[in-house]
Amino acid sequence: MNININDVVDNYKSDIINLASELIKIPSENAAPNGNEKEAQDYLEKWFKSNHISTDKFNLLDVKDIEKNEAYWPGRNYENRPNLVAFIKGNGKGKSIIFSSHIDTVSRDPIPWNISTPFSGTIIGDKLYGRGAYDMKASLAATALVLKILKDLKIELSGDIYFESVVDEENAGANGTLASRLKGYNADVAIVPEPTMMNICPSTKGGQLFEILFKGLPGVCFGGEEIINPIYNMARIISSFEEKYVKAINDIKELPELFEDEKNLRRIVISKVKAGDLKLGGNIGVPSEAWFEIFIQVLPGYNEEMLHDEIQNFINLSIAENNINQEFSPIIKKTSRFLYPAVSDSNHPILKIIKHQFKEITGKDGNVKGGDISGDMGIFTKYFNIPTVTFGPCGGNAHGKDEWVSINSLIDFTKIILATTLEWCK
Repeated sequence: MNININDVVDNYKSDIINLASELIKIPSENAAPNGNEKEAQDYLEKWFKSNHISTDKFNLLDVKDIEKNEAYWPGRNYENRPNLVAFIKGNGKGKSIIFSSHIDTVSRDPIPWNISTPFSGTIIGDKLYGRGAYDMKASLAATALVLKILKDLKIELSGDIYFESVVDEENAGANGTLASRLKGYNADVAIVPEPTMMNICPSTKGGQLFEILFKGLPGVCFGGEEIINPIYNMARIISSFEEKYVKAINDIKELPELFEDEKNLRRIVISKVKAGDLKLGGNIGVPSEAWFEIFIQVLPGYNEEMLHDEIQNFINLSIAENNINQEFSPIIKKTSRFLYPAVSDSNHPILKIIKHQFKEITGKDGNVKGGDISGDMGIFTKYFNIPTVTFGPCGGNAHGKDEWVSINSLIDFTKIILATTLEWCK
C-alpha cells in the first residue's frame, strides 16, 4: 500500500500532540527505589485498547528469573510499576522492529519553573512544555501513533511491530527494559527514541553513579580535642574532579567510531552534596561525615572494572596531593548499575533506511554520530545482541526547568519513524 507519509502524519498531528500533552499532565516521577508510573501506564493502556491495538501490561517481578539475571540491578521497589507492551503482528515473513521508550521521568525539581508548571503540557509556539516532554513522553507518543496509523489505515505488514513503555529507566534503572526482553518481546532491530536533537545514534555512552563518603572527627574543639572536618576534604576532592579529572579523562588519543567530533567526550555530573544537619537552627559543630554523588560517563570500549580503577587511582592521587590523612580516605560506593556503552554496526541496514527516510522527509542529510545519552540501549546490545539505534526529536532542558520538545521536530520524527517501519517490515 502506497501512502503519502507527509499527508498522513500531518492529519494525525493533533493526535500526536494531544497524547504527548496528556501523558505529560500525569506525573510519573522516578524516586528510586520507588516510582510513580502506574497512572500513566494505565492511561496509555486504555488509549491503545480504544484503538483496538493488542497490549500486555505486566509486573517486572512476575517475569521468570528476572532477579537471577546478571543484568538485574537489585534494591528497587516495583509494586504498582508495570511495564506496558503494545503490538501489531505481521504475517511472520518479514523483519520485526521494537520502539522502546520509558514512561518514568526525573522529579519535577528544580522548581519553581518559569514558563510553565512541570505537568502543564503547555504549548507556546513550537514548544510543548512539561517534565518528560523531551525525555521522553513526546517521542513515546509519536511511536504509539505509528501503531495507530497502521491500524487505522489497515496496513498489513510482514514483520511484527512492538511498542514498549517501560518503567525505571531514570536513575540508571534499566530493569524495565530488561524485563521486556526476558518476557520475549524482542525484534530484529530496536529504536530507542531518546532525545538526540535528530541525530541518528547507533552508539551511545555509558556510565555509573557513585557516592563518595568522607569521615571526620566531629565536635567544636573548645576542649582542645582534635577535629577533622570532612567538608574540607570533600571540597578538595570535588575541586580535583572539576579541575583535573575532567581534563584527564578527556585527553583521549584514539577516539571510538562516531565520537570523533564530540566536544564533551566524557562528562561528570555532581548531583548531590550533603554534610551535617540540614535542618534550620541546631548546633554549631563539625559533622562526622560528608558525601557527594557523582555520575561519570564512559565511552565505548570501557567496562566497569576500568572505570572503578580509574576513579580509585585518581582519588589516591588527590589524597596525596592534598595531604589528606590516609585514615580519612574517602570511601567509594557504586549506587547504580554500570550502564554499558552501547555499540551497533554503523553499516546496519536499519541505519541506511533511517538515513534515506530522513532525507526524503526533511530534505537534509541525517547526521549519524555517537549519542551523548547513557540509557537503556546497552541492555539491547550488550545482553541480547539486538541492533539498536537511539534517535529522537529536538528540544531542551531535559532534567531541568521548563523542559520542552519541538513540535515541528516531533512531527518530522514521526514521519521518519513511520516511513522506516513501512520499509523495514514490508
